[in-house]
Amino acid sequence: MDVESICRDAIGLLSRQAEKKTLHVKLKVDSRIGAIKADRRRLRQILFNLLSNAVKFTPDGKSIGLEVYLKDKKTACFTVWDEGIGIAPEDQKKLFQPFVQIDSKLSRKFEGTGLGLHLVKRLVEMHGGSTKLESKEGEGSRLHVLLPWSRQDASDTKRARSGDESSINLVKAPVSSRPMVLMVEDNQMNQQSITQYLEAHKFDILVAGDGPTALRLAEAEDFDLILMDVQMPGMDGLECTRELRSRSKTKEIPIIAVTAMVMDGDRERCLEAGANDYLSKPLDLKQLVRIANQHAGRTQGKDA
Repeated sequence: MDVESICRDAIGLLSRQAEKKTLHVKLKVDSRIGAIKADRRRLRQILFNLLSNAVKFTPDGKSIGLEVYLKDKKTACFTVWDEGIGIAPEDQKKLFQPFVQIDSKLSRKFEGTGLGLHLVKRLVEMHGGSTKLESKEGEGSRLHVLLPWSRQDASDTKRARSGDESSINLVKAPVSSRPMVLMVEDNQMNQQSITQYLEAHKFDILVAGDGPTALRLAEAEDFDLILMDVQMPGMDGLECTRELRSRSKTKEIPIIAVTAMVMDGDRERCLEAGANDYLSKPLDLKQLVRIANQHAGRTQGKDA
């Protein structure tokens, strides 16, 4: 894929959010890099979530940015930087650990957790890469994603661009392969456990940690199914479902509502908001796969 194109895609998804905070968003791409071999959806989600965190934790009127450069002859470095709140030294080692929240006060102040950085780290490692953080409390952060690169990749730049005329609007893969699922879930433990289970059963997963992020990803990607947590801070799952149903691109996508509050009328409220099905927490993962297969249009025995 063309590197500059995927960077502009990721920044474009955050443009409205950045404008609301009057943030200056900067992009700098080393022209020598050209193309890189990577999974487009995964790389865009990595960049999108790092940029989303940068927007979230940077005060109004400041700057954030994305820089891509060659670290050496075999490595391309994607660096997302911000002029935000920074991270204390004692918290930096915890940042990429699963199920660890470094400061509950921050979670209350900045709604929506986005994709946990432990999952970003996992996606990067699936590409054979690594992550590195530089941060100083009160002065911002620089998060580096290091990915394998070669000059042969760069020589494919023209071909990558010619096949990338509309990189935001991807062609949906046949449902007989791996259905694409958008999981809207703010709990990091649930993000990790559900992602791993569904991937093991031949689904591809993108994760949104809040409603606004889900809406942006749903516009950017072609999903076969949406798994919607009902209880989320800010925009809850019912409001997000109604908004998805009001949009032409997403009004027909099957949505499975998931809630931990099992009360009389919950199922009806979810279905009335536009959900196609309803599951209660704690999830029975086997049941989830069975229902996901049904709504994605494939049979349990054949593909799972």
